[in-house]
Amino acid sequence: MTPAAPASSAKPLAQHALRAGVVLVLGAALLLGAALGYLRWHEDELIFVTALSHNRTLGTLPANAERIDIPEAAGTALAAILVQSPAAGASGYWVLHLHGNADTALSPGQIRHLERVAAQGSTCWGWTTAAMG
Repeated sequence: MTPAAPASSAKPLAQHALRAGVVLVLGAALLLGAALGYLRWHEDELIFVTALSHNRTLGTLPANAERIDIPEAAGTALAAILVQSPAAGASGYWVLHLHGNADTALSPGQIRHLERVAAQGSTCWGWTTAAMG
């Protein structure tokens, strides 16, 4: 009969596996923390890029669109655009178009989106945050 392997040889293997797992988890946590820290410390540069936002604005609005400036208490204004649905196809519904921080409501692409929705019969309201507009 062959003797069983000593339990002591399996123990170091389990300890190495446990250490490797702990190192991997700590390394992943460190990388995640570093990525989140970078995003947090560079938030203004990554999100609130006002100059880029103004470079993307459209000089002229479509005939059925109107630019609206909404004054704020701080003396700044929110920029908005209202795109009316053609009277013949108007459904009476209003759509609030949220464009996100990567763009401005007055960019050509966002105005095209608003026009497409308005063509379906809804009046569209798109606005730009204070930081972007």
